[in-house]
Amino acid sequence: MNAQGSSAENGAPPVPEQDPDAPLSMEQRILSFGKGWERSLAILSGILVALALPPFSIFPLAFLAFPAFLVLLDRAQNRRQAFSIGFWFGFGHFLLLLHWIVLALLTDVDKYAWLTPLALLGPALGLAPISGLSTLATFVLAPCRTPRRALALAATWSAGEWLRGHLFTGFPWMPIGHVWDPVLSMLQSASLWGVYGLGLITLLLATSPYAILQPCPRRKTIKYIAITSILLLAGWGHIRLITHPTQFDPRIRLRIVQPGISQHDKADMTKTADIFRQHLTLSAQSSAAPPNLVLWPETAVIFPLAEDEVARQMIASLLPDDGLLITGTLRRQPQENAASLYFNSLAAINRQGLVVASYDKFHLVPFGEYMPAREILKLDAIAASNIDFSEGPGPRTLHFPDMPSASPLICFEAIFPGNVTSPEDRPDVLLALTNDGWFGHSSGPYQHFAMARMRSIEEGIPLLRAANTGISGVVDPLGRITAHLDLGKTGVLDAKLPKPMVAEPPYARFGNTPFLALLLGIFFYMVVKQRR
Repeated sequence: MNAQGSSAENGAPPVPEQDPDAPLSMEQRILSFGKGWERSLAILSGILVALALPPFSIFPLAFLAFPAFLVLLDRAQNRRQAFSIGFWFGFGHFLLLLHWIVLALLTDVDKYAWLTPLALLGPALGLAPISGLSTLATFVLAPCRTPRRALALAATWSAGEWLRGHLFTGFPWMPIGHVWDPVLSMLQSASLWGVYGLGLITLLLATSPYAILQPCPRRKTIKYIAITSILLLAGWGHIRLITHPTQFDPRIRLRIVQPGISQHDKADMTKTADIFRQHLTLSAQSSAAPPNLVLWPETAVIFPLAEDEVARQMIASLLPDDGLLITGTLRRQPQENAASLYFNSLAAINRQGLVVASYDKFHLVPFGEYMPAREILKLDAIAASNIDFSEGPGPRTLHFPDMPSASPLICFEAIFPGNVTSPEDRPDVLLALTNDGWFGHSSGPYQHFAMARMRSIEEGIPLLRAANTGISGVVDPLGRITAHLDLGKTGVLDAKLPKPMVAEPPYARFGNTPFLALLLGIFFYMVVKQRR
């Protein structure tokens, strides 16, 4: 019997039942975001999850933060409070996770200083509603404090991550599966169901302490399943690593150039020639055997290389007869009766100084490489340039004589799971060129490298990464880092090229389908259980 019924029977006037979805007064709206300590605890829980991710990688914190988050969610009285708890959790999480974005504005303080508060708080405030919707859905699917609430949060958070990677232009930065970054054996299951599937499994494990502490006859079963799952995943991953040692392509003598050019210098057009010569000097360093594959980072050549024969011949003079140099550059495409189109591109130069292959970046960075709705929004004052880059056609495989085929990835194109290769033409190597100099020695470059590494595991393809200021490196198809140059160092990396896996991993064949099927199965189970 409820409290209202008891009051009526005792002769007291009945207490009117409040509609939890009725409009709130201003005071109630403020209270709906929780008391100060509740809001602080939600923010702290989100920060702890960010600390479980690279570069901090204190992964046990996820097993503390998510149960604490669920306990906090248990205090929600209605849907608005459930949403607000998730909102503040997401705000704390993304504030720490993405704080480095503000550093891009510091490359031109005079122009962008006034935007720094927006750059610091904007990403967190923009992404926090996704976390709020996840907890709202959890509250609806599992209104009672049972182990099902842990299952619901794992499913709704995973769905939120998938949506974050696909809505608008997509921003799948640091999904929760990356908490296992320091445990390579646990990362191996990404070859089965990708980083989203690994994230779902991780969330099921991370929320299991909450489920185990609930008064439920199945609590021991849940505990045994969680422990067994970790042991099986780690054991299977360990066996996979042992049974698949790194194999190298004997044809390739690789050199990756990490010039360490500051963003301030790259923006100074009077230094363009000096920067080009610095790349040439580093590439020409002596070695036991001259490299036949040289990589320069994104926009290493800050002019249309295809239009400058002298520059191409200077590059060609560095190469042996079978050599190839691949660099980031600009590409200009003239248009009849219209302004030329510009692309953030990659060009491959052979010993004759010819451009034998090129690729145009297709996943452009809003506000950095183009201004959304430039003519409508009139935001040229905050645009990085008065020229918008154009999109390339999408993932493609480049083929070279006597060289492994490559799938180019420029800048943050490497962060998109399942969208780094051409489905019809599987490459031998992922070729990532980037310039993380915008973000200094912050978390951003470490996170970017970790996500590129995850693509190798998912696809079963090695990764070659040339980064202006680091981290440059070579990763084998199981995610082992076989060579690297640290962040902030200037120099060259001479290394061997790993071979790809002979057989495609399941994720390379089926993509996110297994993950989405499992996710839909969980949602179906939750809906059926709730209706009974």
